[in-house]
Amino acid sequence: LSILTHLFALLSKVVAAPTPILLLLIDWREGKLSKKSIIGLIPHLLLSIIFGIVGAFGKQETSVLSTLQEKILMGGKSAVFYLQKLLIPTDLSVLYPYYGKPIILSSMDFWFPLIVLGILLVLIIRSLKHTKDITLFAAIFVLFVTPSFINFAKGGFIYFASDRYAYIPSIGFFLLFAWMFQRWLEQASSARENKNRNDYILYISMSVLLLFAWMSAKQTETWQNSESLFRTSIARYEDALPAYINLSIVLREAGRLDEALTMLQKAAL
Repeated sequence: LSILTHLFALLSKVVAAPTPILLLLIDWREGKLSKKSIIGLIPHLLLSIIFGIVGAFGKQETSVLSTLQEKILMGGKSAVFYLQKLLIPTDLSVLYPYYGKPIILSSMDFWFPLIVLGILLVLIIRSLKHTKDITLFAAIFVLFVTPSFINFAKGGFIYFASDRYAYIPSIGFFLLFAWMFQRWLEQASSARENKNRNDYILYISMSVLLLFAWMSAKQTETWQNSESLFRTSIARYEDALPAYINLSIVLREAGRLDEALTMLQKAAL
């Protein structure tokens, strides 16, 4: 049954390819890693390899347009960007363009994220002295965000991120958040002033949830129609060339030819 569901997941999206590694890490975290468990994952691994090869050949255009160094640098920038947006989900857009700048290590756009990831890696390794949980949660994020790193160059355009690529990786982030929250509750329950601390925790949690619920409701307004979608993208990222082009098409189809021409002129600049 697990092999069948894994196959269905891969048929849906090749991002499910890292699943066998995740299953191994879960066994490691539970102290159940053995030769038998590894052998049991061979069918899963074979499926992942097959679909991974198919997915890689399907991205040949991307591979030609970018070097390995560019993939690593852009991957680091993307990973930190996703973590930032999970913490503070503001200025979300259907497009995150990256134009007119070289993808080189000397650029702050790339060396700073790598430093941040290096610091996080050190902290994760140090956490192994106390728990395996943090490593597992970080691995979920890394495993499922990594396949997206080859997709930043599409059709001649460069995008350093895309919201949909963060959906599954975010599971690791929220598991870490829930784990930290549970530890906080346990510490509060053992403290003498536990009642007051529990009340504070409740108030803070509800405030955060209400804030994020309001932000989610506001974000849905972006998707009222194609025009609002692309205008929002342009407002937040002025160099979003595909947004100008798509908006011009929307305006032309609505008979607003002058506005459509203006958008094309801005795209040309």
